[in-house]
Amino acid sequence: MRKCYIFLSLIVFAMFFFFPFSCKSSDTNNNQEDLLKEDDVSTEVASSEETTIKPAEFVVLDLTATPDEVTAGESCQVLVRVANIGEESGDYTVMLMVDDKLVATEKVSIAGGEVKTVNFDYETEISTTEGQHMITVGKVYVTLTVESVYITQSIVSSETESEEEIVEQEQLPSGFMVDKDLCFEDASVQVFFITYMSDGLRVKGYLAQPRGSGPYPAVVYNRGGNLEFGKMTCETLKIYAYTGFVAIGSQYRGNDGGEGREEFGGVDINDVMNLIPILAALPNVDAEKIGMVGYSRGGMMTYLALKEQTIRGTNDIKAACTVGGTADLFINAENRDDMLNDVFIPLIGVSPSQKPEEYEDRSATYWADMINTPLLIQHGEFDWRVLPSESRKLVEELEKYGKDYKLITYPGDDHGLSKHNSGLYEIFSWLGKCLNVTVNLQNIARETPFASIEYPPGEIIGDIFVHEEKRYRVAKPSGTWSVTVPSLPLDVMFTRLGGYGWMGTGAFSGGYTISYFNGINESWVSDITSKWDYTDVSVINKGSMTLADRTARYVTFEYTQNNRRFIETTYHIWNEDSEIRLYRIRVVCWKESVADLEETFHDFVESFEFIS
Repeated sequence: MRKCYIFLSLIVFAMFFFFPFSCKSSDTNNNQEDLLKEDDVSTEVASSEETTIKPAEFVVLDLTATPDEVTAGESCQVLVRVANIGEESGDYTVMLMVDDKLVATEKVSIAGGEVKTVNFDYETEISTTEGQHMITVGKVYVTLTVESVYITQSIVSSETESEEEIVEQEQLPSGFMVDKDLCFEDASVQVFFITYMSDGLRVKGYLAQPRGSGPYPAVVYNRGGNLEFGKMTCETLKIYAYTGFVAIGSQYRGNDGGEGREEFGGVDINDVMNLIPILAALPNVDAEKIGMVGYSRGGMMTYLALKEQTIRGTNDIKAACTVGGTADLFINAENRDDMLNDVFIPLIGVSPSQKPEEYEDRSATYWADMINTPLLIQHGEFDWRVLPSESRKLVEELEKYGKDYKLITYPGDDHGLSKHNSGLYEIFSWLGKCLNVTVNLQNIARETPFASIEYPPGEIIGDIFVHEEKRYRVAKPSGTWSVTVPSLPLDVMFTRLGGYGWMGTGAFSGGYTISYFNGINESWVSDITSKWDYTDVSVINKGSMTLADRTARYVTFEYTQNNRRFIETTYHIWNEDSEIRLYRIRVVCWKESVADLEETFHDFVESFEFIS
């Protein structure tokens, strides 16, 4: 669709609002008594017999737009003349409205008795559809005829009557998209990095949309992680656009260059809720068909959004899906000291014992009665980051209140459902059913290429899957170790992080990293597609090597992360009987930095040794 860029030259005065502007002069008889000519203003002020100083008061004299008919690519100049008919000077915020939707604000100063023209050029996409559109400043309006246009942001405004209200209006309202930068496009979709307003803060996020006029169903996507960890990239929302949805997601306040401070489910839930009016204002969105999807911490944000929707008495979100969603922070804090000490306490501000209500407010298991949206819950049974017991406990509460939900658990799968393509098939099936839209599922695989690989022997201890080799752990002590590889010396720093997971990761040079694992509670390929926004994963090779005293299973694959292509080989080193996994070695490099990665690191696996 073509865009019409309107350059607005605005003349604006005291306590004023921008309203939808039009290019044909309106009949001003309805406010003729209030609108004074320049000579009238000076005469009235000069002849006044008042002993007190008359406060600032403004009126709109006239509003013009030239030309009054535009096509895509043409500009329309809007001129506004205003006067201060009081005696005191004043500062006023003017709001320009297009079809009752705010598109710009401007603050101007004007002396008593002065008529002033304020000119500025403002470039904006002004309207949703071709036809006539209303441009308004105060009570004066003109009409503009546009052949083809597209709108990106809108907000309804009301008139200001006090200085306090003027100050408030100087902050752009929540749900206002300030900016969008194209970060990807092809013949089918576009992806934008966006800035939008939430509680007076400029928050960052992404918007992905199919090409075409729509209207399309939409998805609010809630990312996992915290702070910069787990943030979205330009790749994250592509799958939704390719599948016929307009998708929007927040990085949450304070992250990725945004203003404010993240609270891990506190007031930052508004960053999610304020995405809804942005979607509703897009011309290619069917505002009656909006769903929500959340992974991990994003699952918690999804539950919170559904609660908030109930509190507000709205029904914008018609369907919701979570994968490995955090539903009970008490269980999570008890299971993971790292989350409690490194995430919960710093971001929430207190521990569960200090202020349990803060944790209850973020835990859907304590207010399942507030969830009134059809809900799909998916969870991997081998998820150690967010235990499946959190989802099971939530389901017990949903069942008690007779809520509309569906629970799918995946034996042998992990936090991100890496063996089942992130649960996308079930997500799109659920959205299609609840939103009453047809979704093409032919290109969405139910399983990943690794789904047929079996887990090593192990057992469930509580809610945690523990591999057999955990019992025979041959842990290296914490400290600094050297790894010697032919033509590739690496110094690796290992730090014990606790739990069943990482023993540590190393500093690296030359574009390579090495991680040493032992006693890990994941399958040997479980995190290949779930690690931090991997997309476009392509398996190059997989197999095994048998050496004198060890067996190495390996997989080599490419993936995209942060808009850069990587190639990676992951080795799992077992003893000669393939019963005890000794180490996992993960080697990553930029695709262009190594000509023959596999051959190089076959040599590495065969000859490496740790030296204390």
